[in-house]
Amino acid sequence: MVDLSALPAELKDHAVQYREQILQLILISELGFLNYMQLIDEVTDEIVLTQMFTNSVLQPGNKDEFNPKGAVGFKTRTGKVRPCKVDLTMKHTDLTRMYKSYLGKVKAAAARKDVYDLLFQDEIFDAVIKRVKQDLHLEAVFKGKYNADGTTPKDTMEGLLFIIQKDIAAANIATANAVTVANAIEEVEKVADLVPSAYAQKDLVMLVDPVIAKYYNRDYRTTYGSLNYNNEYKKVTIDGTNTEIIPEPGIAGTGGIIVTPRNNFVWLTNSLGGMESINVEKSKRNIDMLMDFEAAPEVAIMEEVWMNDNVSEWVTANTPAA
Repeated sequence: MVDLSALPAELKDHAVQYREQILQLILISELGFLNYMQLIDEVTDEIVLTQMFTNSVLQPGNKDEFNPKGAVGFKTRTGKVRPCKVDLTMKHTDLTRMYKSYLGKVKAAAARKDVYDLLFQDEIFDAVIKRVKQDLHLEAVFKGKYNADGTTPKDTMEGLLFIIQKDIAAANIATANAVTVANAIEEVEKVADLVPSAYAQKDLVMLVDPVIAKYYNRDYRTTYGSLNYNNEYKKVTIDGTNTEIIPEPGIAGTGGIIVTPRNNFVWLTNSLGGMESINVEKSKRNIDMLMDFEAAPEVAIMEEVWMNDNVSEWVTANTPAA
């Protein structure tokens, strides 16, 4: 019989000792979207995202005159972190199965004359961390629709698709057709063509439904054939631009194509070191794990977002009834 009597205390000690590192792993480390999103941590409730701008200021030099030209202005958007939680009950029978699987990994490592140096409590936390990260990336950050009374990952925060659809200008939306292998280049370039020429040398990213990324590469291969410097037919930028194509699993199933400057999307988190942010409690034969943190995405400058109307259609179809 497997003895797990010490496990609750071991998990609790682990949570106390590594609280900040665990939240770092959930909210920051190896989150794919942070390759192009700006991280702002230590946010308490709300933060004002202020961008300064000026109109035209340059004029011919005349040191004998002071001729003021132009004006400074500010564009502001407010980002707000939302409370999220994990309430997980691990039943004794499930923990027993997990422990037997863990022992199997240890023995297999020993048979290879290797060391499996992950403790069982680490293995449990690793499994939970992976699932929370998956829920955040695939369900909440892009597709979330905040509902304080809900119980699903999508209820935890307002996702980027809903944020963008609410405030984007109609002129920044391209009319799309269903994207196929035969028309993917045309549909992708429709959105790229919305971007003003002033952004030609800017560091831009194009987030696409992963299926569209596959179709685009296949369409490009069929249309233009092999490139002597790219035998894999893998296009990573749009021709004539600096725009990097990024297959984004967070918008899978939407048919979406979104272009924006790198770091224009923002990922907000609260402090990672709260004393009660992670807790473990024994509950009769079971173990309860509780996590609390705050996070949310936001857009810094909405005028610098361009997309196809597949995003609009997805948002409309997935907006809860009033």
